[in-house]
Amino acid sequence: KAVMDFDTTLKTLFYPVLMKTEMTMKNLALVEFLDAAGSSSLAALYQLMPGGTWDKQKRKLEVIHNSNQALLGCYKNHHRIVCHYYDSPGGTVPVWALMEIITLGHFGTLLREVSDQTRAAIAGRWGIERRNGGLVPHVVHTLTSLRNSVAHNGTVFDRRFANATVRADIGQLLQRELSYGGTIDFGSITDYFLLLSYLSRRLGSSKR
Repeated sequence: KAVMDFDTTLKTLFYPVLMKTEMTMKNLALVEFLDAAGSSSLAALYQLMPGGTWDKQKRKLEVIHNSNQALLGCYKNHHRIVCHYYDSPGGTVPVWALMEIITLGHFGTLLREVSDQTRAAIAGRWGIERRNGGLVPHVVHTLTSLRNSVAHNGTVFDRRFANATVRADIGQLLQRELSYGGTIDFGSITDYFLLLSYLSRRLGSSKR
């Protein structure tokens, strides 16, 4: 019982921070999407995703397909915002409405497919050095499994939620930025706490 109580306490601590972090990351990325695309249309957003190779084009089309599936699911379930736009003249949903309904995992995949320049600009809006823009989608994916486990009352204290290896350069970034003397390899729930602490601080800072 003591272990389960400890796990419950961890989730109680993590939940509000994770939800606020997710919302802030999406909102700041949305600002950059709108600036870079010069439009609120989804078509303009997808233009920020370069094709060029068969594999890149396939991944881009998968992002578009998954976005459409998410919107379709919301429309079937009478989601107020989605239905409002689809039932209005023109029937187009703006980027900000998509940001409202996509999962954190899909958000991370979308970030993976936008151009290097767009990712660098989003990193800047998040208070992270632009040269680390390539880490932006990986940071999101690192948080996704923890966020889902916390939201669905899964066990988190032993990080059994982790379903993929976290990139070593995320830990190295944290070690530099936090002046942390130890190793951050996400082998412990403490490392996720450090990542959230770092993001909470950075997301409230100015562009770098």
